[in-house]
Amino acid sequence: MKPIKIIIHHSDDTDSFSRNQFDKINYYHKQKWNFKSSLGFYGGYQYLIEKSGEVRQYRQENEEGAHTKGQNIDSIGICLAGNFDIEIPNEKQEESLISLIDKIINRWNIKDFEIYPHRYFGDTACYGKMLSDTWARDLYIGRKISLTKKLLELYRLLLKALKLKK
Repeated sequence: MKPIKIIIHHSDDTDSFSRNQFDKINYYHKQKWNFKSSLGFYGGYQYLIEKSGEVRQYRQENEEGAHTKGQNIDSIGICLAGNFDIEIPNEKQEESLISLIDKIINRWNIKDFEIYPHRYFGDTACYGKMLSDTWARDLYIGRKISLTKKLLELYRLLLKALKLKK
């Protein structure tokens, strides 16, 4: 399978600070689907981002997931620990998400407009009511634009320095 989109989820767990979400989700998905990945886990997402910002992997990126009905063959599922109906992701999670999305997009040549919340594909509020439908996409694109502006500014300064050297 070649992934063509990224689907973002939340764990919908209000106790995500005190528990290891990776193991909790793995156990829950084993009971629910018993669909083991080639990595030996049952979590339906390819990745989970813990509250600490740590990125954990359940499935290979090109392996069928079990996270979004009708979309598991050609998508990469990323879950963030937390309940974004009542809170928002923290800065460490956002940084990890941006970095992970960037690696996935570059590895699979996925277009940045192919980043969706789970709710785009079904009757759910996931990835949470506190986040807009374009939150993850905007977060990624905003960082990309910010980096591009910084590179342009550095280029401008370099040209100015070279002109002064003459």
